[in-house]
Amino acid sequence: MQTPGLNRNSTSTDGRDPRTRPSTPVLGPIVLVGASARAAAESARRAGFSPIVVDEFGDRETIQAAQRWFHLDELRDQNGPQNFTQIASETTPVAIVGGLVGGYRWIRCARNRFFGADPEQFERCGQPDFLREIAIDAGVQFPLTILEGQARKGWLLKSFDSSGGLGVRYCQNDDSIPAGTYLQQPLHGHVFGASFVGTASDAILVGVCRLLKKRIGDLPFVFAGAVGPLVVTPGVQRLLQRVGDLFVTSTGITGPFNVDFVIAGKSLWLLEINPRWSASMEIVERSWSEALGEGCSFFNSIENWRRRNEEQSSTPQGTRIDNHCYLKRIVFARGDRIVSESDFHLPDDDGTLVWKDVPRGTTKILRHHPIATVIADLKRMSLAKAFRVMVG
Repeated sequence: MQTPGLNRNSTSTDGRDPRTRPSTPVLGPIVLVGASARAAAESARRAGFSPIVVDEFGDRETIQAAQRWFHLDELRDQNGPQNFTQIASETTPVAIVGGLVGGYRWIRCARNRFFGADPEQFERCGQPDFLREIAIDAGVQFPLTILEGQARKGWLLKSFDSSGGLGVRYCQNDDSIPAGTYLQQPLHGHVFGASFVGTASDAILVGVCRLLKKRIGDLPFVFAGAVGPLVVTPGVQRLLQRVGDLFVTSTGITGPFNVDFVIAGKSLWLLEINPRWSASMEIVERSWSEALGEGCSFFNSIENWRRRNEEQSSTPQGTRIDNHCYLKRIVFARGDRIVSESDFHLPDDDGTLVWKDVPRGTTKILRHHPIATVIADLKRMSLAKAFRVMVG
């Protein structure tokens, strides 16, 4: 396997003075697996873990946050349980922290315990029939879905083994539904992601974000970032709580998970449930950290999140997490280009704007591929200005 990158900076990445935060426990190593695991690695380090990161990019901030780094494809190409034992002991937990093209079946060989959902639970959570049952019991809507037979032009064709919108496109013909995909009724409305912590018996709703999408070729729903956390109505909050509680009682999951949903008209439509750390959780954590003055992470204990929720319920409106809103925006290449670390300059150093996922050294980025991620504090910068920030 490729020689792993070594951690060059083990300090906190949230920019806060560590003396103002409660002491962080030392929790030992954890293996994080995902297409892009940088944000989860920073979160795990904030919680006291020493992350061993397996992803596709190994960008600047990932290497800074990771104790060691391995390329995802090289680990995935190894056969048998040794693909994990060669990078960590069997006592080290493994957490799936991102969607993987091709699914999660290859991780089943790991003898390590899983932090949060295991591959079998991931597979179950991706089944439309399971999601439909959750939606019916929670009193929310679920799009009409066809698993086999004749396709319907104009409906959405979705892959079972994809994420981030990379496996979703409009059906162009009335042929048979291809293997490994299913057909779903398109919806017209805003898409949101609700972040939860599962406790094995119920769910703690931590924050809701508006999800951003970008059309790339025939892919109309590529994940492009998020804005939040946002204020939701009591009615929407009650429905989300029902979905979260039913999901946890159906699966017994502990740890972070994310519910994607659409608000169309007066109805809430359940789209999918990702039983893992998800991309919008990064700005939800930032909001909680800013509001409470402590480094908050979805890798923190359930007890910590219960305490924080109780504190927020009695907190004056002016200091609640909803008053600390952020934009997370993925910047895509408009054409093939070369970038270097010097292209990611900041107009100031007051924390208003930060670059993440910056490629190491000089790198060629292909058209439509992600270059880096910009995170903006919307209390200090307007949304319109934050969207104008470019590379170079």
